[in-house]
Amino acid sequence: VDIVKLLLFSRTISENDIVVKNISLHTSVPEIDKIASSLFSDESIEKDNQTIEIINGAEVAGLGNWLSRLLANMGVSVVLVSTSSVPEETSNIYYSGKKTYTIERIGKILGYNIVKRNEQAIADIVISIGKDSIFRLGF
Repeated sequence: VDIVKLLLFSRTISENDIVVKNISLHTSVPEIDKIASSLFSDESIEKDNQTIEIINGAEVAGLGNWLSRLLANMGVSVVLVSTSSVPEETSNIYYSGKKTYTIERIGKILGYNIVKRNEQAIADIVISIGKDSIFRLGF
């Protein structure tokens, strides 16, 4: 049923609306980010205008920066990436105030627990990467 729906939907798309981008091994990182941003940016996330802090507690070097790049390509403003001094077992998304579209969307994409907390952090949203997400994120 889904294949038929996709087939019918694809026939409604004009050839002028199709954009093809080629990425090779020689494509620079900034160029790849530019292409990814054009494909994956989310206007609703940009409108929420929330800042994000990422804390890598998974004991995997570079995981926080990798997640930062992914989120930035979606239109998120990442203000800080750091490494936790204590390893974390589980991954969580912390927020204070009201739960926004950005929190819900990132929670769905990453599959992390969403936890409301009372204290204010540097950013509107804090993402704590735990060991449970190493394989989920492709590391």
